[in-house]
Amino acid sequence: MDLGKVKVEPKDIVPAIKFYGETNFDTAQLKNVEDVKKIAFEAIARLWDVSVDTKGHYELSIKDIHEAADTAINDIKEYLDDYGK
Repeated sequence: MDLGKVKVEPKDIVPAIKFYGETNFDTAQLKNVEDVKKIAFEAIARLWDVSVDTKGHYELSIKDIHEAADTAINDIKEYLDDYGK
């Protein structure tokens, strides 16, 4: 991700979720879980919206955007389907 002159990676903006088995520390980490959930939902919603909005366009650049968004959504779905196996 390019923010002008600053290069930022997704891991730099997504909070870490740690746990130690100490109630006060672990309870404070619940906020990070909620923050990551909000970030994930926002990212998925943006991918979904652009996939829907670009579907059926004939311009090659828009088709490329649609394909990239659609692939990302399918990759996320596959990853979640594998969760817990």
